Amino acid sequence: MSIELILQTVLPSIVLTLALLIFKNFIGIYLSEKGKNLAQKEDIESITRIIESVKAEHAELSEQIKIYQQLRMASIDTRIKAHQEAFSWWSKITKSDDAEVDNLLEQSAAWWSDNCLYLEYEVRIEFINFLSNKKQFIIARNNGNYDLQTSIFNKLDCLPKSIYKAIQLPEITNFELKKIKES
Repeated sequence: MSIELILQTVLPSIVLTLALLIFKNFIGIYLSEKGKNLAQKEDIESITRIIESVKAEHAELSEQIKIYQQLRMASIDTRIKAHQEAFSWWSKITKSDDAEVDNLLEQSAAWWSDNCLYLEYEVRIEFINFLSNKKQFIIARNNGNYDLQTSIFNKLDCLPKSIYKAIQLPEITNFELKKIKES
């Protein structure tokens, strides 16, 4: 066999084999990179969904906090006024004579009914207790029951103490101050 014949028959096989080996390596690398890119794309999509979900939750929470702070700030004047009026009722009733007390107790009970939700819980309770105790105090005094009168008398000062405690306004935080300046 001549070299020419060998080259004609074997050379195309060798070239074809080399071409297939190069193509196989290239395809393997190409498909591997394609797979990595696809996995990264899926990871990015997943991370993006998580980030968007967190952003949405944060925005909703921020809005709820903003609304809460606005309501809190809007009602503070009304709450302070209600506590001041509760103190005024206590003062009027405490200083009044027996002839005026029944009328004042009735008026203050009506006032309480209209304003109790603006009062701190402890003040609400103490206001009603004060009205009841004042009535019982007068009955005990009229009946000459000194022990009961003394016992009830000591309870009559609970209302102003609870008002003083409730009305102490907390300091405005830096965060709240910043929000006030921004609005």
